[in-house]
Amino acid sequence: YNMKVAVIGAGSAGLVACKYSIKTGYDVTVYEQEKFIGGLWVYSNKNGITENGLRVHSSMYKHLKTNLPKEVMGYQDFPFEQSKGSYCSHEDVLQFLNNYADNFELKDKIKFEHRVENIKPDENEKWIVTVNNLKDSKIFENSFDAIFVCNGHYFEPKIPNIKEIMRFKGIIMHSRDYRIPDMFK
Repeated sequence: YNMKVAVIGAGSAGLVACKYSIKTGYDVTVYEQEKFIGGLWVYSNKNGITENGLRVHSSMYKHLKTNLPKEVMGYQDFPFEQSKGSYCSHEDVLQFLNNYADNFELKDKIKFEHRVENIKPDENEKWIVTVNNLKDSKIFENSFDAIFVCNGHYFEPKIPNIKEIMRFKGIIMHSRDYRIPDMFK
């Protein structure tokens, strides 16, 4: 029996879940809503909510450097290259994730521009995954034995409920939506 596994998200956790599921012999499908791997490490100049009502996935700002040394961000079987400094840019992390996916031949398992809309159990102890193919707006369902949810824990900003905040006359902005410092000059 070949277990069917779905991985939601092709960022750092999703790529590892894919790699080890393949290594275990599982039939793996990765659903990634963006056009690229990297999840939250994919930089975009856009911020906030897009014209189609979705939140921009990226939370990177233009000149971001990691707050952890790359020596603890790599994987046991695939460390960061040693030639760069310990604190690297988001571009370096994204390149590392692409190198990881290429090295372990993961990209052919990824369905890009496929957003998971719903997951529900069925009567046979399987999971029914509803997916929206964003390229053609077709919605379909697949059945899986197991699911890895790797959609990033910094995706949705936490905004405190502050009494009378709307009385403030300035710009209210969550740090997740910061990209460049120009507006603060």
